[in-house]
Amino acid sequence: MSKVSDKISYLEGLLDGLDLQDEKTAKMMRGILDALAHDRGIHCKINLRGGHEMVHVMDASPLRPYVTLEGNHPLVVGATAGALLCDEPESELLRLVGECEADIPEKHDPQILLDAVDDVRRKGWTYSVSPNRWRVAAIAAPIRSADGAVIAALTFVGLEPDFTPKKIPAITKLLLASAKACASTGARISNPRVGGCD
Repeated sequence: MSKVSDKISYLEGLLDGLDLQDEKTAKMMRGILDALAHDRGIHCKINLRGGHEMVHVMDASPLRPYVTLEGNHPLVVGATAGALLCDEPESELLRLVGECEADIPEKHDPQILLDAVDDVRRKGWTYSVSPNRWRVAAIAAPIRSADGAVIAALTFVGLEPDFTPKKIPAITKLLLASAKACASTGARISNPRVGGCD
């Protein structure tokens, strides 16, 4: 098998494991994201934990087709990492940072990830701004199954001015309500590859 077909099979397994291929669940989650994008003007995405990556599952953007939020990223980077990994012990977080092959700020300063996880544990959400020149910002919260397990992360993406201190209370209220709505769709983990490392 080629590396591409291995990757496709792996991603299909993740999606099967989340049970998002159930038409009703996927349609309900898609409706939530589309409403956020079109009614509220929010760029949003859902990611899963897949091995050492955040796996992009679905997104919505008010600027589509000009802006997409697709692509996988290292598991330990940004606000989405804080949401996906919020139930992991510190030893596991440090192990994941140590195993990350990408040259990202968290690799050089694991406290960035630890602080993001702590934010989610205390407030239910976390916020990050990329250190690049575009200052892309993200605010994320976990999506939990009925039994409380983190199954995915919901992330709102924008630029730093989109998340000013004055705007944060309303944004986080909407984020947490949207994550709860996504959880109420009945999405669950049925595949042990989802939510854990290979």
